[in-house]
Amino acid sequence: DEVATAPVALVATDTVWVGLKNTTTNKMLVSKKFLKNESFIPETPINELAVSTGRPKLLDLYINGKKVKTFGRETNLPLAGFAENAETTNE
Repeated sequence: DEVATAPVALVATDTVWVGLKNTTTNKMLVSKKFLKNESFIPETPINELAVSTGRPKLLDLYINGKKVKTFGRETNLPLAGFAENAETTNE
């Protein structure tokens, strides 16, 4: 399973619109409707990512294979802080 080995992954638990932006370049990496169990593994480091979602509680964030967050309705939420929290809880 790619999600289990990826440094960062987004997984939809049901149909949900997802926008993922590189905050350094301001470029959208993905902007689409995800289907249930669809995942996206960005190549961009987590500290350069921001997520937007259209519906709450339908998008999970995984870091190093571990679920660390279920998003609410978000607009350009930076993901950098979640990486720091994941590293702290893994010690």
